[in-house]
Amino acid sequence: MVDFRYHLVSLISVFFALAIGIILGAGPLQNSIGNVLQSQVSDLRSTNEQLKVDNAELEESMSLQEQAFDDVAPTLIGDTLTDRSVAIVVLPGVPDDDVAAVRTRLEESGATVSGRVAINETWTLASQNSFRTTFADQISAYVPSAQDDAETNQVLALALNSVVRDGVTTHDTLAGLMTGTDTPMMAIEGLTEASDAVVVLTPDVEPATGETPDPDAEVQQQYTTTTYTALVTELGTRGPTVAAGAADSEGDIVRALRDGATEVSTVDSIDLTVGRINVPIAVATELNDGLIHLGLDAGAQRVLGERTEMLAVIPGPVEGPTDSPEGDVDAPAEDQPAEEEPAEGQPADEQPAEDAPAEEQPADEPATDEVDG
Repeated sequence: MVDFRYHLVSLISVFFALAIGIILGAGPLQNSIGNVLQSQVSDLRSTNEQLKVDNAELEESMSLQEQAFDDVAPTLIGDTLTDRSVAIVVLPGVPDDDVAAVRTRLEESGATVSGRVAINETWTLASQNSFRTTFADQISAYVPSAQDDAETNQVLALALNSVVRDGVTTHDTLAGLMTGTDTPMMAIEGLTEASDAVVVLTPDVEPATGETPDPDAEVQQQYTTTTYTALVTELGTRGPTVAAGAADSEGDIVRALRDGATEVSTVDSIDLTVGRINVPIAVATELNDGLIHLGLDAGAQRVLGERTEMLAVIPGPVEGPTDSPEGDVDAPAEDQPAEEEPAEGQPADEQPAEDAPAEEQPADEPATDEVDG
């Protein structure tokens, strides 16, 4: 049993320790502790001031760099896409500022932006799997090139390709189905005419953070990246296609396209001027049957692309008759009609035509009769 003497000893010990602390703090330890703390605070203050200076210098450098790229943009992309039409496909999560800036650069290059398609989250949400399967079955009859055994995501990709390549006017029923349901797959702006190339703008996917990441969110993100990567790949097999976004994390679609060695040109860092300038360059490369990866992130071949002129279209052979004397120069020898031997006593340049009427051939007979007479 604890008695009064135990409590008394405990209280004495506490006060004794407090007294020792006060004596030491006010005596030999006072200067050393104070100096250490003051030195640490001073170092932190100096570091903070230096970081502010470095940050200001970096911002100024970035601003000057952006201005430099902006100044050189007309030289790199001006009139490189004249008379070409480009459709823009925007995936969920892309900032409106990036969309507007990329569109501006395309127009500066001379391209006509035929329209814009904004893909909705319904395209990949796990909760909409059943709806997507049923919807794909319903629209497959209106989707060119869709096979009877085509899986859901391929049918949707082919439907999108038809609308952006050929225009809403050609596929008005299909476009209506894709935009007119209670849970529309996408929204369409413009696109009344056909497009020569397609630019797909992809979001910047931030890697999962925190000690306990949500496993359902990770699975959904993986499925979204895989589905959109397959979508862009399918578009690339159907015509000139450029994917533009970010490539600094494994969840980024541009990164996945590069890692998969797909036949789709890519551009990263579209939040910067250099990335936005690279988009028209990549489009011109695609229209010239080329492949290029531009930007600052992993897998890029160059930070800034070169000016790319559209290759001149070489006209094919002229159909039908032609008055050009060169028209028969390249004809194979076996296709040329054999020249007839001139009749005896007849000059070579006065040969009678094969199709001359028979009654006109004996033109000299009357003269012969007069001589005989």
